[in-house]
Amino acid sequence: MRLNPLLMTFLAICLSATLARAARQFPAIVVTGRLRLELQGSFEYSMIEEPASYPALGRFALATRQAGLVRNWDLGRDTRVRTSAGVIYRTSTAAELPYDIALTRPVGWTPSAAAELTHLFSTILTASLRYRFEDRPDRPVSHELNGEVRAYF
Repeated sequence: MRLNPLLMTFLAICLSATLARAARQFPAIVVTGRLRLELQGSFEYSMIEEPASYPALGRFALATRQAGLVRNWDLGRDTRVRTSAGVIYRTSTAAELPYDIALTRPVGWTPSAAAELTHLFSTILTASLRYRFEDRPDRPVSHELNGEVRAYF
């Protein structure tokens, strides 16, 4: 069953307005006084037409659904851990997306996860360690590990 693109756009607007209203009322589920679990979700529906760049494709749709969880822990007074996990699912009416669109928005499932450890050594010195993993459908699994030390003066 295929839905009319205008109807899909209208449903996306109604859904995003409802989610935005719910997010203002319930921004996070508080599990304990020091632990916060945040639920995130979004939906985007785009009609793309680039006659100069992609004349053979004509007009096509790209729909993105995204969901994720974020959790923060305070380990003592000066250390914080932030973890997140999520998934993005994209569909398109085009058989194959143009290279520049597929580069940043690939069709299919894209799960990801991240963790960050931040420690405040003093009022001017902070250190962070971040790990991120992403499994795009069009590339091998990507792992990133970043560390930084900042001095504020």
